Amino acid sequence: MSNLANININDQIMAKAKDKREQIIQFTQELVRTKSVNSINLEEDVAHILIKKLEEIGFELQVYEFEAGRPNIIATIQGEEPGLTLLCYSHMDTVPEWDASLWSTDPFGGEIIDGNIYGRGTCDHKSEIVCLITAFEILKEMGTSFKGELVLIFDSDEEKGGASGMQELIKRDLVKADLGLYACTTQITTESLPNFKTSEDVNIIRATAGLITYKFTVPGTKPHPRYLMNLENTMTPSDHAAILINKLHYLSKDVSQRFDENTGNAKLWINSIHTSAEGEYDRPDEEGLCVITVSRRVNPSENIDKAEQDILLKVKETEQETNIDIKQELVRKRSAAFVPKNSRIIQEIVKAAKVVDGKKPKTTGVAALTGNGWFVNEAQIPTVMFGYGYNDYHHAIDEHIAITDLIKNTQVYAIIINNILS
Repeated sequence: MSNLANININDQIMAKAKDKREQIIQFTQELVRTKSVNSINLEEDVAHILIKKLEEIGFELQVYEFEAGRPNIIATIQGEEPGLTLLCYSHMDTVPEWDASLWSTDPFGGEIIDGNIYGRGTCDHKSEIVCLITAFEILKEMGTSFKGELVLIFDSDEEKGGASGMQELIKRDLVKADLGLYACTTQITTESLPNFKTSEDVNIIRATAGLITYKFTVPGTKPHPRYLMNLENTMTPSDHAAILINKLHYLSKDVSQRFDENTGNAKLWINSIHTSAEGEYDRPDEEGLCVITVSRRVNPSENIDKAEQDILLKVKETEQETNIDIKQELVRKRSAAFVPKNSRIIQEIVKAAKVVDGKKPKTTGVAALTGNGWFVNEAQIPTVMFGYGYNDYHHAIDEHIAITDLIKNTQVYAIIINNILS
């Protein structure tokens, strides 16, 4: 297709997205007002709305429900000729509203204030679902002829790790594509930029951090029943735990110096400390335990196995010094995700963003574990995150998105789909 033809199609896409402004607003409001708080409201009501819409515009649907009330939608459009398969993804569930009294408006009202739609899921990720569906609808109305295959996936349970959603879809080998677009707001507000050292105003997220979480159960040293008045050789679980915590503290100082150009500084931190023993530790039948939960953020440039062994070495040193056995439980181990800068999906996002916004987004990463890793690591699909709207409003009180960003996302997603599949 000639550059002139591309320009003409892009102009049509830009105009049609603006014409659909009210439709986009109303669709977003409908999804926001349909609660799908993870583990509370579930996702089936939102899924029913989406299924009806997707069928109306011609998608072939497969719906998988691995837990009652929690559907996962795979919607497919087959092109007229062979070509690439493009996956576009967003999730249907949200986090809770937290304290509704702190919101400026109803957390599930979808109200418009000063050109912004407010409500849980406006950024994360109900509006992106609307924009993806509308983007295809625009291309269909234009009579666009497709090659290859377009696959939309809207899943459940993302906010709690995807055990009833993406994890199961991938385990069953149901997710296949050549390129992936995770539709997600990836801008950072001016106020938050100092906390996002590798980001700029508009970002393509090609890298996400990995995560290791361990739970360590630390015992004390019980006194001999015959020597209860002589406790010099007795140590409480907290005494032993303090030794381990001190070792982890010094390890965290070293870890925090490890910088990655995409995800920033690595980090090790104590999540929680819980001691079961109460009162004075002076009875032979009082066992007592201290449970410590530790997490380690792992950058793409680090070796996750080495990061894990560094933590376990501190546990072993503590055991040797105190002559105790510390129980180890691996809670989570997820590798970082990374897509090369020369990937086709990144190139196409850059081209489309220049048309829509006139700016080249920064190709970078986030210092967080996201669902993107399932596509990149397990499904082996080069997948990146992109969208207009602010990422730092995710999970926040007064979550909102500008209506202008909804239009821009519809435009940019339509151009990306058209450039890859037409």
